[in-house]
Amino acid sequence: MTLLMACYRRKTPLWRVAWVLTVDYIGNFCGCLVFAYFFSFLTQTFDAEPFRSYVQSVAVTKTRTLDFGILLLRAIPANMMVCLATYLAMGSRDAAGKFFNLAFPPYMFVIGM
Repeated sequence: MTLLMACYRRKTPLWRVAWVLTVDYIGNFCGCLVFAYFFSFLTQTFDAEPFRSYVQSVAVTKTRTLDFGILLLRAIPANMMVCLATYLAMGSRDAAGKFFNLAFPPYMFVIGM
């Protein structure tokens, strides 16, 4: 948000915004792969049959049956909920409030989907 506002006020060139967003996207993707490797593959969490078939069915559903536009429209409110959780947690004064404000908006999105 800060970077986009700096670009809007012409303090940062547009190419730098595109560069930062590209590096951020690649970094997030690599982080997801590393997380999945360490906490799913190495721990053999999904080797048992009911878990493996469930993960495969979710992957097939998200990659083959849903259109890219639908997935993009689902990702926008998910990102909004994560941002809302971050802002609410920054405004909380105690640990219980921070935990509740970090957990509640993403849970509401997951329940709604």
